[in-house]
Amino acid sequence: RYPEDRLYLLWLIETNLKSDDASEVDRYTGKLLRLIRINELKSLTATLTAVDLMSPLSRELVLRQISKRLAERTEDVGRQSL
Repeated sequence: RYPEDRLYLLWLIETNLKSDDASEVDRYTGKLLRLIRINELKSLTATLTAVDLMSPLSRELVLRQISKRLAERTEDVGRQSL
C-alpha cells in the first residue's frame, strides 16, 4: 500500500500540515509528486472533497503546499539550465 498509495500520501500531507511538521510535509509531497501527474492530482483532491474525505480548507492547504513545491522545482531546473 504505502509508499505508492496516493490517497495515503495526501492524508499524510494533510495531517502533517495540520501538525505544522514542515519536514514531513516536504517529504510526503515529494513522494506524491514522483507518483502523480498534476491533472490527476486535481481530480483526486476534488473527488476527496466531494465525498467528504477531505474538507475544502484541507484541500486548499494541500494544493497550496504542492504548488509551492512545484514552484521550487521549477526554479531549480531554471538555475541548472543557466
